[in-house]
Amino acid sequence: MKNFFLTLICVIGMITVSTSQCSTYQIYESFTSTLPTQGGTWTANSMITSTTSVRTGTHAIGFNGSGDWIRTPQITSPGVLTFWYRRSTNSTAWTLNIQTSPDATTWTTRGSITAVTTTYQQYTLNIGALSLTNVFIRLIDARVSGAQERYVDDLAITSTTTSVNTLLPIIGACSQTLNSSLTYSLSDDGGPAGPTSTGYSNSVDRTITLTPSDNTKKLQLNFSQLNLETSYDYLYIYDGANTSATLLATLNGSTIPSAITAENAAGQLTIRFTSDISNVGAWGGFLAAITSVTVCTTPTNGGTLSTNKSTTTVNDAVSLTTAGNDGSITKIEWSYDNFTTIANTVTAPTNPYNIQLNVQQSNIYFRTTSKAGTCPSGVSDIVNITLKSAPTYSSGIVDGDHITNVTFGDLNNTSTNDGDAYSDYTSIISNVTKGEPYNLSVTAANTLNPGQGYAAWIDWNGDDTFQTSENVLLKSTANSTSQLITIPSDASTGDVIMRVLTVWNATPNIDAYYSVGYGYGEIEEYTIRISNPTSLPVELTQFEAVAYPHWNVVKWTTASEQNSDYFSLESSTDGETWREIAKRPAAGNSTQDINYSWIDYTQKELTYYRLVQFDIDGKFEVYGPISVGKTTSKKVVKYINLLGQEINPLTTTGLVIEVYSDGTTKKVIR
Repeated sequence: MKNFFLTLICVIGMITVSTSQCSTYQIYESFTSTLPTQGGTWTANSMITSTTSVRTGTHAIGFNGSGDWIRTPQITSPGVLTFWYRRSTNSTAWTLNIQTSPDATTWTTRGSITAVTTTYQQYTLNIGALSLTNVFIRLIDARVSGAQERYVDDLAITSTTTSVNTLLPIIGACSQTLNSSLTYSLSDDGGPAGPTSTGYSNSVDRTITLTPSDNTKKLQLNFSQLNLETSYDYLYIYDGANTSATLLATLNGSTIPSAITAENAAGQLTIRFTSDISNVGAWGGFLAAITSVTVCTTPTNGGTLSTNKSTTTVNDAVSLTTAGNDGSITKIEWSYDNFTTIANTVTAPTNPYNIQLNVQQSNIYFRTTSKAGTCPSGVSDIVNITLKSAPTYSSGIVDGDHITNVTFGDLNNTSTNDGDAYSDYTSIISNVTKGEPYNLSVTAANTLNPGQGYAAWIDWNGDDTFQTSENVLLKSTANSTSQLITIPSDASTGDVIMRVLTVWNATPNIDAYYSVGYGYGEIEEYTIRISNPTSLPVELTQFEAVAYPHWNVVKWTTASEQNSDYFSLESSTDGETWREIAKRPAAGNSTQDINYSWIDYTQKELTYYRLVQFDIDGKFEVYGPISVGKTTSKKVVKYINLLGQEINPLTTTGLVIEVYSDGTTKKVIR
């Protein structure tokens, strides 16, 4: 195990650093396949790098012959030199001399190693006690003969004055003031040499506070490497002089964050690194550049936050979208009391951000924080979503007390006990037309007689709230029930929600949000797509699906379009329950052939497709269904119409049924 160091390395020029609490080091630890170059040029004679005899990191330096040496850049006021050494299994004696020189020409031996050891041993030499300044340091193989390797690794040099390649060991708490004109590197004790295999020490808890020398600037961290053992080792970044300051970031795993900038008046950052008792796996640590940046004073525009649903129910999903912000969204916050307190925060969210509202709260408030570079954060307007809770069930589903089937229009969904009292089936769509009658049928499994009571509501006006006037089914206990429902002529055109509810041994309340609750039962919700009775002015000349080895290609062609808005492509595995898989913009107005297509990568043994075309007024028309199976060697043996009569496909238009050699069929519109 290595001694822990939190390295702070200046990579340009000389620095002026306060050392009241932190010792400073030059370090060239955990060599890679090439010699390090930080702080000047290293030189070497003949020696090699080895990957099989390392103490830590990825490589060790190998001396494989008399006269091999490795030499550091010139060191200002060197202090204590430390490194680890060992030999190979051969017992030939070895002398390693440690030398210094003011000019890299005249060398003086300051110490020697003659021990024969096959395990790594640490060597320490206090060069600083010799009062040397501006010297080169060389390790030279002084044996007279022998080709066996002798290894050196983890070399570090303390410096009595600060210079390039300063390293800060963290013991308890440590603080440093950084020259605001320079760029530094911050790393774990594995050092900056290795990309992902350098590693870091176990069982550490170290903290450092950094302050810019220019109090008009702010410190900023830009990570180039982050590789910490997931769920066990953490890097915490605080906005201020200690760990009581605001926590800006908690870093873990391998996702490199965006730039992290101090927001406090002094521009300080406090960094805390913790690791557990074992680093399991090749976790490499972290490496970040530290710069002092000028902070702008104009807050970032928080943008406009919007939601696809202002009123919905518990367990439903909503989508939050921001627009118009001139920075990137750094976090989404939500609250139950209009931000007197914050309930939760998501950092670096996607746009749009989707969230399932599975909390029992009447109102949830959302806002986003946006940030551009070092500008102060901007906050969006607050969005309030009202939750219309589903009736509570004191016992939920038990054994067979659940809905087993709902049929309405072209909706026919069979379900099983999923373990809770609410099932979101809004991805299943039933297409209906204003003024037309449709039968709603509901069946439930029952643990005991007398069975389940039934209720249903359809949100006819599309306001995301079920009114008592929108109750379309209310029946007493039975094993199943049905109700003929005529779609109102003044119903909202487009997609609305239908809620179906059952309760054991009782007739449900007419209120869809019945606060008293029920004993046993279930709620299921579906999407009802309402269209006007008139047909759409779109002439469809082709609608077919072709199977390939790993996907299906669905194609359709229009000969003309007028005021067309978009096409919704739906799929089904049974020809009864449909889910939307694609939405394609339509041409609007056209008198020419237009070809559309979609690749469906979720290929099944047999897939049904239907096409729903919407115009700009919300009217729609359904085409299909058609079906296609996975690619086989079967071929078409004949073409028939709906009456089973064989036809000539070259002279027939409209719906044609292809009959294959294995007896399967496929419907194609020509």
